[in-house]
Amino acid sequence: MTTKRVLVAHGSKHGATRRIAEGIGRTLQADGFEAVVLPADTVSDASGYDGVVLGGAPGSVTAETPGRISRSLVRHGKDGDFRNPERIQDRAHHIGTEPGTTR
Repeated sequence: MTTKRVLVAHGSKHGATRRIAEGIGRTLQADGFEAVVLPADTVSDASGYDGVVLGGAPGSVTAETPGRISRSLVRHGKDGDFRNPERIQDRAHHIGTEPGTTR
């Protein structure tokens, strides 16, 4: 049986999404996949992969997060880290069991 190759591509300005992508890659590797984690802007061809996971949404808003909306959220006490590592890992375990995929 051939190991399935999965590209985990991320867009990350401040590193949070990169760290999540790396965690997804580790989970996929533990599940028997060959996972390659790369910045999305460096990927020009995904044809060598059996699957692609793409991420780029921020889940953390702090005083260091740039932008008018982020500053407003911080000013109104609505900042914080909204990522859920357990949920992300659980979701990563399900990638290879989604309809239309095989191991």
